[in-house]
This record gives sequence, structure tokens and C-alpha cells, in this order.
Amino acid sequence: MSGIGTGWFGPLESLYYALSVVGCDRDAEGRYCVRGTIALGLGGQEVVVGADADYYVGGQPRGLAGLLNSTSYGLRNVTVIA
Repeated sequence: MSGIGTGWFGPLESLYYALSVVGCDRDAEGRYCVRGTIALGLGGQEVVVGADADYYVGGQPRGLAGLLNSTSYGLRNVTVIA
């Protein structure tokens, strides 16, 4: 186990929506630029985001769990063991 931190759990579509709203950078194939602990739940419709996960805007990393915890969707401040 590499760490325990405050993360987020919620619908995959909510993650995509949040990334689009903040203008997350995309790669040449149109995929969002993110890194860190991000895992799909059973069925592929839910996602777990660890405290170490980042998204990029203008090439600068920003906390993905912090962004998602500030929204009104999903389960906020969940403990993610990665």
C-alpha cells in the first residue's frame, strides 16, 4: 500500500463533466490529461479518484480529488487506499 488519502467516488460522467467545465488539457487523441490513482468501479460507470490524482490546465497540474470534492455530485472525502 503506497498511501491513504482523501479522495472521491462517483459517476464517470460527473468526472468527464467536471474536466470539461474547467478546461482540462487533452492529448493529441482528445483524451483528458490526468495522472495518479484513478480506477473504474464495477460495471465501469463509477470511478474512484485518489488524493494523488491530478488534472492539467495549461500544462499545470491541479488536484483532481479537490476539484471533485467541491462539486455537488458523488461521494466526497472518501478514504482511498492505493
